[in-house]
Amino acid sequence: MLVKDIQPGKADVVSEKLNARFGVAFAATDLMAQARKFVEDDQAGPRLLAMQKAAEEKLAAEEKAKADKIKAEGRVAVELEGKLINSQTGQPEPLDTNAWPRYFVFLRGQSTCPITRNFAPTFIKYCNGIKSSHPEVEVVYLTIESLPDTFKFAKELGFDWRTVSYDDTTMPCVNPIIDGRIPQLIVMNRDGKVLANGIQSTAPAALQQLDALLKQPMN
Repeated sequence: MLVKDIQPGKADVVSEKLNARFGVAFAATDLMAQARKFVEDDQAGPRLLAMQKAAEEKLAAEEKAKADKIKAEGRVAVELEGKLINSQTGQPEPLDTNAWPRYFVFLRGQSTCPITRNFAPTFIKYCNGIKSSHPEVEVVYLTIESLPDTFKFAKELGFDWRTVSYDDTTMPCVNPIIDGRIPQLIVMNRDGKVLANGIQSTAPAALQQLDALLKQPMN
């Protein structure tokens, strides 16, 4: 375990295996013995510095890899990694790594919500109409009910978008703008910039904003 802090009569240590931090009494540790050994060993200091340098280089490499991944795939795609499933079958359905989406359209709804049921057919018809002409658009259904109910709803209405279960909706790019009311239609670019956000009666307006966006020439 790694020593993170020294307190009167105890040491705060971190267990990487358990992913936990806790205090341990000095008497229950070999901290002093290791400290004496460190002082008496002429090579201990250089070894420690080498270990610290290696750890810093590893952290820097991991941060660079994450930054490169976000740049290549987009922030939203990275946050959705490992969370996407088929809305009818529940099987994992990751994004196509050969064609990262340019726009993400999130529909948040529920089968028992009458406003969702009223808006969904219009939205489904629109999505089906642009599917072949706008492959850069990825629709993701954010369900707020059980997956069996979600699968039933998707089959009933005939949509097969990727979905995210309610337990997996912790996404920094989406969570801050999630509203308690449904349906909610959110349009984002790949970097998480909100381009449209319609809630309940304004969901159709968000759909119109998406349509206007897709009619603009691509840069």
